[in-house]
Amino acid sequence: MNIGEKIQQLRKKEGLSQEALAERLGLSRQAVSKWESGTAIPSIDNLVELSKIFGVTVGELLQLEQASPRSSDSPAGSEDSMADPTSGAEGENGKRAQKTERSGGETGEEQDAEDDTEALDGVLSYLKEQESLRKEREKRGRMATAAVAAAAALCLIAGGVFLAGRMNLLNSRIGNMEGRIEAVNGNLTGQINAVSENVKEQLGEPVRIAADYTWELTAVDVNAMRATLHVTALPKAYKPDMTAVFTAAARGEEPVTAPGTLSGENLFSCDIEVPLNDEIRLSVGLTSGEITESQFLETIFGLKRGNVMEITGRLDGSSTVSSAGEGSGTADINGTFVIKVRPVYGAGSDGYDDQLSPPVNWPVKAKLVLYAGDRAVKRYPVDLSGMFDEHGIVPDETENGEAMIAQIDTAYFYVEASNEHLQLKGANSLRAVVEVTDNYGVTRETEIWEKRR
Repeated sequence: MNIGEKIQQLRKKEGLSQEALAERLGLSRQAVSKWESGTAIPSIDNLVELSKIFGVTVGELLQLEQASPRSSDSPAGSEDSMADPTSGAEGENGKRAQKTERSGGETGEEQDAEDDTEALDGVLSYLKEQESLRKEREKRGRMATAAVAAAAALCLIAGGVFLAGRMNLLNSRIGNMEGRIEAVNGNLTGQINAVSENVKEQLGEPVRIAADYTWELTAVDVNAMRATLHVTALPKAYKPDMTAVFTAAARGEEPVTAPGTLSGENLFSCDIEVPLNDEIRLSVGLTSGEITESQFLETIFGLKRGNVMEITGRLDGSSTVSSAGEGSGTADINGTFVIKVRPVYGAGSDGYDDQLSPPVNWPVKAKLVLYAGDRAVKRYPVDLSGMFDEHGIVPDETENGEAMIAQIDTAYFYVEASNEHLQLKGANSLRAVVEVTDNYGVTRETEIWEKRR
């Protein structure tokens, strides 16, 4: 069975007419008819589209591998089967999971690499087969040309000197024809290489549209919990009508976009404001004409941690929460709440030093509040005296009594909650929340402990 018969078989299996298949491919019915009759063969791009429509691999279309069984509830042409195999992390992960199950334990990454290699080898084999057929036709053409030349030579011999000049002219034309054939061979080789690169891209290799990029943190507003990034991208292949849009997607937040401004050396740049977050994904989209291509640049980690103090805590001791009926309940605590604060200083802080880095964010005052549900039932002051001054540093002294100053990497505060008996009044949990006001005057609440009945 040749490829045309295979296309006709799959088309009828899917219940599609030649007109319907041609419409989905954006071609004429005559093109499909020529494929099925064997007078023409589809291009690589059309082979890829046909594999998506029929729900088979390119290798199966070319009959280079055995057809895989398909579930009856996943018909060809469905949204899943037509999806671009390179788009979306979730779709790719799902396919890899299926490949892993079929391989009987082989890792998804290894199976993906094997499947991609088999598909590429199949397509390249198909191209080599076309090249072999073309060379065979050229060989027959050269043989026919040689036969004509031989016949012409006989005629020249028979005709004498008069035909000698005609023979020279014919030999010259044959030489020109061979030169053209060599040029066609070189052109075809280049096309095969280009098609191979295109196949690699369609099989999942990432397309990089930026030759280089940079990002820099230029401003931080801890009060508003925002930061400003300066981002640049250098297109790999710049075009005069090209525009750029940068995107910053912070974890748990809506993505933020900003247009790029073109500067010297074809470099796009922008200043983009983002939430202070410990995970921000940067990407860029380049548009030329009606074509837009996007590239992931980098994930920025620890931006919030490096600029906003961190508060954690725990209860060292025992606690119980019980209920005596509707609208009642009690909680008992006997222990110590440990509050851990990690202030933030400028880059290069090295603890004890005469030249301290400038402080960025530290606590000014704090309290611990116990909540029964959403109702505050107990408040404890937190003593920060002797830990931080107005500059985020504290006095310290050496063994010989000389005064020095030091930056505190981590400060611990302790709140005693001994033999506390609290009324819950219908709540089913007791929570401990630390309220800290920082040097910007911003108060943040951090839950450090919870006990449920």
